[in-house]
Amino acid sequence: MTAPAWRAKPTWYQISSQDHMIHPDNERHMAERMSPRKIIELDTGHASLASQPGPVAELIETAAVDLAG
Repeated sequence: MTAPAWRAKPTWYQISSQDHMIHPDNERHMAERMSPRKIIELDTGHASLASQPGPVAELIETAAVDLAG
């Protein structure tokens, strides 16, 4: 890969503050590099989509509305 998509395309990012697979500080660092339009932080582990589907779906919906607008 020569150019990651997040460098040229809009991004949204969700941080899992209880993640034991990817340390939350690393998630925050990755998010900062991407300069996302929106960041949310959930008090959940790595499987945030399974444990907190509502907030994750809301973030995805926000991204879709932002891009459509």
